[in-house]
Amino acid sequence: ILAVAIAILRFPLFMMPFLGFGLVTALNLGILILWILGLIAAASGEEKAVPIVGDQFQKWFAGLGL
Repeated sequence: ILAVAIAILRFPLFMMPFLGFGLVTALNLGILILWILGLIAAASGEEKAVPIVGDQFQKWFAGLGL
C-alpha cells in the first residue's frame, strides 16, 4: 500500500526538476529498506511490525480480521 501511494506521488514529484528526482529516489530507497527489514524478520520466524509504518498499518487494518 505504501509503495502504491509513493507511485501515485511520483508523477507530481517528477514535475520538480532536481528536487523531485531526489525525493522519489529517497522514498524508493526507504521502501526497499523497510521491505528488506520485513523480509529478514519473516525469514527468521519473527512476527513483528515493520519499523516506522507497521504500527499505523496495524491500526488502519485492524477490522479486516487477518
